[in-house]
Amino acid sequence: MPEHLIPVPDAPVYPLHMVPQPHYRLLNSYHVSGGQVLRRTSQPNVTDTMGKILPDQLSHPTEDLARHFSVNLLGDFQLCDAAWVLRSSPNKAHLASTWQPGEIGQQPSTEEAECVAAENWGYYWLHVAELHECAFTSIGENFICRVCHAPTRCNYWHFELHFHNSTGDVYYLEPKQRKKVAPKLRAWLQDFVHTYPLEAAPTAGFWPEIIYITAKSE
Repeated sequence: MPEHLIPVPDAPVYPLHMVPQPHYRLLNSYHVSGGQVLRRTSQPNVTDTMGKILPDQLSHPTEDLARHFSVNLLGDFQLCDAAWVLRSSPNKAHLASTWQPGEIGQQPSTEEAECVAAENWGYYWLHVAELHECAFTSIGENFICRVCHAPTRCNYWHFELHFHNSTGDVYYLEPKQRKKVAPKLRAWLQDFVHTYPLEAAPTAGFWPEIIYITAKSE
């Protein structure tokens, strides 16, 4: 087994620390600027011989990066938690939908989520501080990357990379326009990711409760 992969329990239950609670609040990106975000890949080997991430491991080749890019904030969310995926079930859309403060999150059942064997996935990671509000030019167009908290009903630590051009968030472009933008985002992100070797992944500690738990007086 590759050293960077973390073993998972034999008979795991979906981690409760990933489930949002009614007294949680939305995270401010600046409060987590010292952290790192992680993305799971579909195979353990994610880089080529030059240390550059393989295009199909950055994301699936058909994925539209302009439609917000899914990552997870390391900390309470640990490397082994990336092994969890939602199964196809009647409740999948609900579990993956956006959570709002005050709502009760939901812990997926064993029929609704599974833990992928460690030898079947890998990961890469990025510094929040180097991504958030990062202005860049790719293939002749200017963009800004923003790291945004986007919790789901079963994963409080889910974040997204949002990309903005001169018109605003490219997510809201017409499909044909978005299709032209996506390769530019992929080109920049692919160059950015390989800067950090997998073996240098940090050991993330827990985030202080004050940044995500609502004060009683609020």
